[in-house]
Amino acid sequence: MRKSMKVRIMEAISAVVLNKDVLEEMLERAGQRGAELAVAQFKEQLEQDPQDRHVMRLREFLLDRSSVELPREVWASSHHIRRIELSPKGKPKSNTWMQHFKRESGLEGCTSRPSPSHGRLREWCFEDIANAWERFYAFKW
Repeated sequence: MRKSMKVRIMEAISAVVLNKDVLEEMLERAGQRGAELAVAQFKEQLEQDPQDRHVMRLREFLLDRSSVELPREVWASSHHIRRIELSPKGKPKSNTWMQHFKRESGLEGCTSRPSPSHGRLREWCFEDIANAWERFYAFKW
């Protein structure tokens, strides 16, 4: 009597075998590409307007409150606030919108300071701006 034999078929596993020279060349190319990307990113940051960077930082804070360590020590002016969300034409919100925003959101009653770079402008801390932003847009819905 013959026992039936079970045959197990193993799945094929793809493998790449590299010699030392090829591996070193691949690693060198990957390192060069990584360095190129990092340099391009740093160049982009250096070429970017400091005002744009500040607005981007404020936008990021509005989305993620943990993105700024001490939000009561980082300040932004109405110029920055007006650029958080651009108009349909891609321009900053108007001064009229800013006045309405300050009144409706309660930002007008928050502590402010004169802008170090533009003496006539007022600045508010990131935390107060974020709270005002949430209040303002909560009323809109």
